[in-house]
Amino acid sequence: MGVILLLMTILGAACATVALAFAIFTKRTGFRNFCRRRRNRLVRAFYAIALVGLSFLSEPSTIAMNQPKVFCGFYIDCHLHASVTDVRKSKSIGNLTARGEFNVVTVRVFSDARDPSISMRLLEPSARVLDGRGLIHQRDTG
Repeated sequence: MGVILLLMTILGAACATVALAFAIFTKRTGFRNFCRRRRNRLVRAFYAIALVGLSFLSEPSTIAMNQPKVFCGFYIDCHLHASVTDVRKSKSIGNLTARGEFNVVTVRVFSDARDPSISMRLLEPSARVLDGRGLIHQRDTG
């Protein structure tokens, strides 16, 4: 659904640009001025509708162990995946000791794109864990 809304936004921007070019080429100053003033507003309106519409249509989901979550990249190539492969509890990690227990989560990030030369890595992973009591725990970056 998100891809369709993104494509609608791009199509709206392209149509507004074509209308402006047509107005300039045919020397219709009234239509040209109308298109010039309205083009950015139309693009913003398409984008806002896409953003709000997608937000209302999205639902949170819980994935099972080893079930990949698909992500789409900038070029609308939905080849990126992440999955939780292991969860274990530990009283200590390195020189840190927990008051309770640490939850150590192993995440596998991969791509099923056909180009094997693409390297996969997380630049700035943003991860959080929702426990059974509804508490959200942020990733420890230290």
